[in-house]
Amino acid sequence: MLLISPPMVLPASWGLIKILLLATFFIHLLFMNILLGSVVLAAVNAFKPSPTPRRAFGFAALGAPAGNYAAMSGNLSLAPGLMALTVNFGVAPLLFAQVAYGSYLYASSVLMAIWWMSVPLLAMLAYYGLYVAKEGQPAGLGGRRLLLGLILAVLLCVAFIHVNNHSLMLRPDRWVAWFAAPGGALLNLGDPTLLPRYSHFIISALAVGGLFLALRADRLLRLGKIAGNRMRLKRGLSWFFWASLVQFPIGLWFLFALPDPARDLFLGQDLLASFAMLLAIIGSVAALFAARAGRVRICAGFTLGVVFVMVCIRDLARDALLGPLPPALALPIDQGQTAALVIFLLVTGLGLVALAWMIRIAWQLFCVPPAGSTGTNDAASNTGRS
Repeated sequence: MLLISPPMVLPASWGLIKILLLATFFIHLLFMNILLGSVVLAAVNAFKPSPTPRRAFGFAALGAPAGNYAAMSGNLSLAPGLMALTVNFGVAPLLFAQVAYGSYLYASSVLMAIWWMSVPLLAMLAYYGLYVAKEGQPAGLGGRRLLLGLILAVLLCVAFIHVNNHSLMLRPDRWVAWFAAPGGALLNLGDPTLLPRYSHFIISALAVGGLFLALRADRLLRLGKIAGNRMRLKRGLSWFFWASLVQFPIGLWFLFALPDPARDLFLGQDLLASFAMLLAIIGSVAALFAARAGRVRICAGFTLGVVFVMVCIRDLARDALLGPLPPALALPIDQGQTAALVIFLLVTGLGLVALAWMIRIAWQLFCVPPAGSTGTNDAASNTGRS
């Protein structure tokens, strides 16, 4: 017995909804990876014993030596903005997913309602914590460690809840567990794909967070801000390289944890899916070589391509897993809701104009050298050359 809600009517063509879903999720995923990866790097730096400028990385490394929390908080000023962009760009793909797969996603959300409804609260807590860190509070190494540890724990918890929901929607056969525990706290813990899926997202965030660190250091170097940025560029690319390398066994684990209908698609059964997988592997290898060669912009270009291809692969796998179930469970109508679609496109256009303005402002802030980065011959820059 499947707990599936009645069919819904699509407001536009299935193809348009899928394009919008993939495009908005791609943007959301980039911001999420930058945010989570950067917080992980900052937390690792805070917990490192007796960090030195040569060994420091993360937000602290973007400023002055790791012991200088004023420099660290100056760079953490990017984090609340990243959090806002992550949340706002997460709304659109969630709405499109609810339109395209509402009968599945609404059901899974209700089954784990307690956890799902806690996401806004947890996000606000993380948001508040990032603002506290931005202002340079609390004082003392122990307080900073506790704060960053709590922020990281909350973000990881939010990610785990999202992965649970989007994996549970693909397993209607597990929904019947609700009858044994109808409290709205069902999790998809028995799914063999859950842990590799979650690990795949977290490791990718580490890679992108390191790449963001390297990109900012590269930008400051091009502006003539030498102090410490060669070391930061090297450290960021190192984080990207090793995290991306770990993704290969994680990816294989995830691939072979998939049920046969989805796994076989990427192993030669479907030409498009197999080509997408091959393209992602080639792009990942190219990004690794670019990172090792210190070509940070080329590395970023390959990484953007790989992330988009992986978003498409995720969509192909989702459709394959839902394939044996009742088709789509959303009935497109002969003539779409033209007025609603026109209003949506107009608002989207205005939003893109506002987004272009925000990106311009963000890019100006991105290029502002952090406190302690002026000058060309401090100890950090000397260690960065070695």
